Amino acid sequence: MSKIEIYREKLRQLKDWEPFLLRESGLPGPRGNIELAQAVADEGNEELFEHFLTFTPDKAPVNSPRSS
Repeated sequence: MSKIEIYREKLRQLKDWEPFLLRESGLPGPRGNIELAQAVADEGNEELFEHFLTFTPDKAPVNSPRSS
């Protein structure tokens, strides 16, 4: 099972993805977790992506896990 598949399975089990994404994102840092990003792209829906688009600089300051 690939990392992406493992993340997809985990996301399907979670009601609230945000704490998991913040913990596993690898941000801030030199490399974001691209496998997790792909899993979110695969499993997410319009409502989730619309929510993430609301993250302003106040809600997601630079050099925080919420900033990417």
